[in-house]
Amino acid sequence: MPRLATTPLLLLQLLLQLLLLAYPGIAHKGCGRASVAQRERESIRRSVLMNAYQAAKESAATARAPAPPPLPPAPPRIWLDFRLDGWADDDGMRAQIESDTMPTAVRVLRKLFQVRRPTPGNLLLPSGWASKTCLDAAVDPEFVSGSGQGRPVDFVLYVTSAPCAAGTVAYAGACAVGGEDSRPVMGSINLCPGAYDVLTPRRQMEVIVHELLHALVSAPAAPAPAPHHGRRLR
Repeated sequence: MPRLATTPLLLLQLLLQLLLLAYPGIAHKGCGRASVAQRERESIRRSVLMNAYQAAKESAATARAPAPPPLPPAPPRIWLDFRLDGWADDDGMRAQIESDTMPTAVRVLRKLFQVRRPTPGNLLLPSGWASKTCLDAAVDPEFVSGSGQGRPVDFVLYVTSAPCAAGTVAYAGACAVGGEDSRPVMGSINLCPGAYDVLTPRRQMEVIVHELLHALVSAPAAPAPAPHHGRRLR
């Protein structure tokens, strides 16, 4: 399997993608961001309403457990959930995405960003998320209140491979926000079969880095840049 890139090169790519995101009209060739922007906005609005309803229910409860103590700022803990049915017959592509490309991109992102208020305890979404979807992925009941226990993470990222329109290589977006700062807590990246897999390994990494930033950074709220890279926590 070809070597993707060194960590310094990936850091440079990530910084470049951050710069590009400052200009909404600029994206990598084949980015399907525009096709899911409305779905993302609707999902975020629904998430805000669910959070408000959940908070009202909790405040009305007669017995409420004390809130766990706040955690200090830290790199985002990202739970990856792969749904790569589009490559059901391509074990090599699935293995590369699951074991190499995506984990490498996440490790690099963790070097540059911190969550200002990490999730105390386990991440759980309001019960209204039962039977809902995050772009092309059904929401895992494990992360829904009343259905599962959640996990000690800050963000759930679904990685899917649904068919795409001609010319689209990938797209991504946030689906839910949470916490006191309403940062993204759930999102999805879709890699397009027949378009993503024909790219060179380097271009594949560039695409994934770009889409990761759409899901975690260019949403309504985001992890704050880490101070040890010269950026102030928000």
